[in-house]
Amino acid sequence: MADDNKILDELKQNIAELKKQIAESKNGNAVPLDEARVTEMIKAKLDAADALRARKGSFVMDGETEEAHSLLKSDSKDEKVVEMRKFNDNCLILSSLLQRPVQTLKYFRKGMENRGLSDLAKSMNTTGANQGTDWIPTQFSSDLYRLVHLEYKVASLFREIAMPTPVYKLPVVKSESSPFLATEQTSDTTPTKFTASTPNTTNVTFTAQKWATRVVFSDEISEDSIIPIVEYIKSDMAMKIAHGYEDALVNGDNTATHMDADVTSASDIRKAWKGLRKLAVANGWTKSLSSFTTANLRSMRAQMGKYGVDPSKLAWIISPKDLQLFLGLAEVITMEKYGPQATIVTGELARLDNIPIILSEKMREDVNASGVNDSTTNNKGIVLLCYTGGFLRGMRRQLTTGSFIDVQTDQTVLVNTMRGDFEPVYNIATEPLVSLGINITLP
Repeated sequence: MADDNKILDELKQNIAELKKQIAESKNGNAVPLDEARVTEMIKAKLDAADALRARKGSFVMDGETEEAHSLLKSDSKDEKVVEMRKFNDNCLILSSLLQRPVQTLKYFRKGMENRGLSDLAKSMNTTGANQGTDWIPTQFSSDLYRLVHLEYKVASLFREIAMPTPVYKLPVVKSESSPFLATEQTSDTTPTKFTASTPNTTNVTFTAQKWATRVVFSDEISEDSIIPIVEYIKSDMAMKIAHGYEDALVNGDNTATHMDADVTSASDIRKAWKGLRKLAVANGWTKSLSSFTTANLRSMRAQMGKYGVDPSKLAWIISPKDLQLFLGLAEVITMEKYGPQATIVTGELARLDNIPIILSEKMREDVNASGVNDSTTNNKGIVLLCYTGGFLRGMRRQLTTGSFIDVQTDQTVLVNTMRGDFEPVYNIATEPLVSLGINITLP
């Protein structure tokens, strides 16, 4: 806040100087008003203020905003906080679509006056009844991220880390220090040193990839006309971003020629990184399920060795048609049989050997016997079993939105982007973090 206050103080001084010169000019006894110089000073300070806003995510004329922003990211179910988060996100979408500052929106002004946000201000800051009312929406709340995450099924299985740089190396311990037998020391002058042991470390490199969605509106849109469909726009944004992300996590392959013959476009999100299926196929971590039995499914788990031991760290990822096969196995138990104390994983429908079964519509049902889509025979299904602790999702930038006017078509284009990466934590060539069941005859 020190930089904020300095800029504000200088800005107030400039304004005071301008007012003084105007007053003295009216009296006829002052130096002629140098409007250009004063205007330039004020503009410079306002530019600095805008830069601070861009860096910090907010900028206000009075009061602190840290608590307001913490509420934006909170999971609070308080109706005032929920209203604040919804109002925040709607303002951002409207501002982007109409290409106007949030403060100039009628929706924003009326909202601050009429939507009970004076009470909300109290919940933002308990030290003063009026603090927080100068808050300006500049970033999406956790509600929109939650909308996206509710659509994530596969992504929610893996831990997410923040990427401070576009290319980020994360140090990883490959093996721990080993203990050795030690003998009693009998010499004061030449004691025997204990055997040295050094942990084996490596790096996982994350390289941020960008994925985006685009929504086009007629340029005749107005603030009043767009407000009724803002909720639809938000859910549509979340669904498109989440579905594309999941597709890349399951079916991604960034080699020169994608493993699937029907993925040819350079901008296809399935070329972002190597997904779970590619990592399994490329490294030989596959098992035939030509006979769909519990024993054969358990052979996938056995293939994973130590990574297949703990069911709480594993997940089956299946397609809709796979689900019918799983439900036909006597060993599969459905959710109503778990009991009230069970912890349910996002997207979980049932369990086999106490391992959650996650349904993903991005699991392909049109691959050949080896688990990839070719140009001839694609009538087989696949099943994934993965060790969830073996992969990380790097996030360089969460969901952001922007817009522009296409003068050639008289349309407004809303663009939403995210940046991130997906990587195995350990060397997938030697560590079976995932197993792919192939050659499944689908119902």
